[in-house]
Amino acid sequence: MQRSLSQPLPADFRRPPMGGRRLAERVRDGGMGLFDWFRGVRWSVSFVAFLVYIFSLVTMRLMVGTEAMVVALLGLPFEKHKLKFPQPAVLLTIFVLWCVVGYMMSPFQGVVATSLEQLTKAGIIMFVALNVLSDWNRFRMFLLVFLGSFLFYPGRGSILFWATGAYTVFGRAIWLYIYENPNDLAGLTFLPLACALYMMGERGHKLARLGAVASVGVCAFVIVITQSRGAMLALIGMGLLSLANQRKKLRAIAAVLFLGGIVAMFTPDDIMNRFIGLVEADSIEEADPENSAIGRWTIWKVSIEVFAGRPVTGWGLGAYPLQHSRVSRGRQDLLPGARGARDTHSTYLRLLGETGIVGLSLFLGLVGSVMLRISRAAKRLRRIDPERALQLRYLRNAMVGFLMAGVFASYEELAFLYVHLAVLWSGAVLAERSLAQARVESRQRLATPGATPLPRVASVR
Repeated sequence: MQRSLSQPLPADFRRPPMGGRRLAERVRDGGMGLFDWFRGVRWSVSFVAFLVYIFSLVTMRLMVGTEAMVVALLGLPFEKHKLKFPQPAVLLTIFVLWCVVGYMMSPFQGVVATSLEQLTKAGIIMFVALNVLSDWNRFRMFLLVFLGSFLFYPGRGSILFWATGAYTVFGRAIWLYIYENPNDLAGLTFLPLACALYMMGERGHKLARLGAVASVGVCAFVIVITQSRGAMLALIGMGLLSLANQRKKLRAIAAVLFLGGIVAMFTPDDIMNRFIGLVEADSIEEADPENSAIGRWTIWKVSIEVFAGRPVTGWGLGAYPLQHSRVSRGRQDLLPGARGARDTHSTYLRLLGETGIVGLSLFLGLVGSVMLRISRAAKRLRRIDPERALQLRYLRNAMVGFLMAGVFASYEELAFLYVHLAVLWSGAVLAERSLAQARVESRQRLATPGATPLPRVASVR
C-alpha cells in the first residue's frame, strides 16, 4: 500500500536498519533526506581502510595508502561473506606472472622489478575492491568518496591553478603528483566522471542530485581545460555512446547541449579554437603548429621497431623508455623530441613493447571480460530496473572514454585503472544478484493463492 507524500514519515523510517531495505522503500516513497545517501552502509575494518586508501590515492594528501591497504587486506577474513577470487583477479594474476617471465628475460631487470612491484600492488588493490564492494550501499559510498576526493583536490586545484595561471603547462591545466601531465590529468578525470554520472541517476534528495549534475560539469570542464585533444575525442565518443543508451533521447540531447553550453561559456576562446582547429584543419601541420602530434607519431613509429626486437616477451614491464633510447640513439632521421628515453604516450603500444603480443592480449582479455560482463548485466537488468541499468552503462561508457584516452597516454601501471575495473565487475555482480532476487520473489508471489506476478519493470533497489 502506497503512503501519501503529504503524510509524515513513520518513526521507524528515520533510522533505517543496516540492511537498507527500508531505506530503499523510503527512497521510492520520495522521503529521502539530504544525507541518506550515507545511510544503510555496512561498515567493516576492510571497507573503511579501503576508503582511506582511495582518499590517499586520489588526493596524495594523506600518505598512508600502503598502511591502509595492508589493514584492508588483513581484515578481509573477517568480512561476513566468503572471500572471492573472481575472473578479473585470475586474469590479472596471469598477466603479472607473464610480466615475471619478461623480467627474467629483460636486460633492464632493475627497472622492471620496480614496475612489477607496482603492478602487483595494483592486483592486491583490485582483489580487495572485488571483496569489499559487496552491496549497493557500499558501492554507492565508494563512488561518493572517490568523486568527493577528486573534486576537492585535483579537480578544484587544477581549475584554480589554471584560472590564476599559477601552475600550467603552456596554458594547459595540470595539478600535482601524478596529475602533472595534462594528458594524464584529462584521462584520469574520466574515472570521477563515471562516479558523477552514476550518482546523477541515483534516487535521492534534489540538492544531492543537483550536486551530482554539477560534478559532471566540473569533470567535463577539467578535461576541456587540459586541452588534451585525445581526451576530448574520447569525451565526445563517450557522450555519443551514452546518448545511444537513453530511452528519452530528445530530453537527453537537450540536457547534454545545456551542460555543454555552460562548460563552453567558461572556456576561453584559445582553448575552443584548439579543438575547432583539429576538426577544420586540412593537414596535420595546420592542426598541430607546435608539432606535438608529429613528435608523437614519430615515437609511435619507433615503438614498432622496439616491438619487432622482441615481439613475444617484450623488453620487460617499465623498460620501454630505456629500449627506446637504444633504438633511437644516433638516428638523424628522427626529430630531436623522439630521441632518448621517451614514453610511447600510448598504453597499448607501450604494453606491446614491454610485454609483447602475449602480454597485450592478456591485458585486453582482462579489460574485455569486465566490459562484456557489465554490458550483459546492464542489458538484463533493464527489464526490472532500467534506471540502475542506465547507471551501470554510464560507468561502462566512462571506462570506454578512459580506454580511448589510453591511446594517447600510458596507464597500464596505474592503480586507478584496476580499481575501476573492479568497480565495473562488482556492479555487474550486484546487478545479477538483484535479478536473481527478483526471480525468487516472483516465484514466491506466483506460489501464493490469488497473487499476481510482479510487474515487468520493478525496482530492486
